[in-house]
Amino acid sequence: MSANKNKEHVFEVDKEAVKQVFDVMPTLYRRLYINEKISFLPIAVQNKIVALKNLQYKQIEVEAEFYNDLQQLELQFEKQFKALYDERSKIINGLIKVPKTTPNWIESGDKKIGKQLLERFDMESFAKILKKFNSVPKKCKGIPGFWSTVLRITIPEFIQKHDEPVLKKLTDISIHYDADRSFTIQFHFDKNSFFPNAILTKKYFQTVTVDEDYPFYYEGPVIYKSEGSVIQWNANKNLTIKTIVKKKKKQITSIVVRRASFFDFFNSKEEFKHINSSLAVDFIIGDFFRTHIVPKAILFYTGELVEKWDDSDDNDIDMGMMPTEDEGAVGVQAEKSNTSKKKPNPNPRTKK
Repeated sequence: MSANKNKEHVFEVDKEAVKQVFDVMPTLYRRLYINEKISFLPIAVQNKIVALKNLQYKQIEVEAEFYNDLQQLELQFEKQFKALYDERSKIINGLIKVPKTTPNWIESGDKKIGKQLLERFDMESFAKILKKFNSVPKKCKGIPGFWSTVLRITIPEFIQKHDEPVLKKLTDISIHYDADRSFTIQFHFDKNSFFPNAILTKKYFQTVTVDEDYPFYYEGPVIYKSEGSVIQWNANKNLTIKTIVKKKKKQITSIVVRRASFFDFFNSKEEFKHINSSLAVDFIIGDFFRTHIVPKAILFYTGELVEKWDDSDDNDIDMGMMPTEDEGAVGVQAEKSNTSKKKPNPNPRTKK
């Protein structure tokens, strides 16, 4: 009797140990572990599982068809959105006169709550923040620094201090959809001393095709490649590099090194069979521009929205790998990100 008790006790300990190991297993090993467990189920149950996965595969095919039709709707409605964005641009840049305007929406109770929170805030620090807003002339043209402010709120990790002078010349950010399922983000700049480009672009290529090798990982449109503008930097104005002068005894040497800059964003990202971390981040940010920054810019500017590009619970980002001032192009770890408009899965395996 005691021997049986000991056997039961040993089994319970082993079971708990397996659970503890499972909890810390990498994703791949957890998947293999579960698959192995399934293989021990009765044949009749395994047959039902195959039937269920067949249904799942059909569901994925329907989902792919849905996203294909959704892309056609984006093309259909682009003109209507463009008209609104064009009017927004004219207001921001002071190209049209705006008469006294009243809200068409009902104000929420957030402002009252905000005032209560500010009473607990360090007002001295808050006053320093307000200085920038108080310095805006009463009769200014449009809304000065609108887009640079929006970018500092949404992608602050990618905005360096040396980027700010040229970002203040940013007059508009727009989106254009193409029939080949690609979309292009267009950055419009006023004349500046850094580059002659009036518009910088970043084009993202998508596919809605189900990957035959990994059908059950389908999560909708996948960005598999991006192409950025070639920036024609003026002499000694390239913000993505800097010169370091070293003095050793009587010798003076200088070397050019890369440094982090928002304008690294315009580097093209080539297609890879297995995505790397910098590609994943590039795709996530590109889609964040498409689904959040461009369509909802005013809400970020006024604080109704404060979400950053990496705030999604589905993002697996290692912020410890963010670049410093002296490091090169952005490289952080990321797996996937979903938004309310279904962010493309930044984990493409193959282009179809």
